[in-house]
Amino acid sequence: MREAPRVVAWVDVVEDLSGLEVADGDWIERDEAAAVLRPLLAEIGRVYAPFLVANAAALERGAATVECTIDGRPWTQETFPYQRKCLQWLREGWESLGAGDRAAVRGIVEGTGCEALLA
Repeated sequence: MREAPRVVAWVDVVEDLSGLEVADGDWIERDEAAAVLRPLLAEIGRVYAPFLVANAAALERGAATVECTIDGRPWTQETFPYQRKCLQWLREGWESLGAGDRAAVRGIVEGTGCEALLA
């Protein structure tokens, strides 16, 4: 707070600009998650998962650029270390789940392309 008081104030303002209060009844049930989330997960699996996986592999090889296919087209850019951390956090979260929760998540992501994020 002493070093960046304006940043702290800004975060307080932009933390949630929706103006909506969240209530317990606003959350979807686990058995509804696949139907609700599948279109979003399919988009993530189609365009973002291939990049995350290829980016991590390129960084492991020490490459300066990542090359992959996204939505059927070639994609090249500089590697992005933060995205490797994001993939690592996803996989650590996956590994920390119990068997029942893993089965539920597997059922939700199955067929979306997001399975590659959990491998």
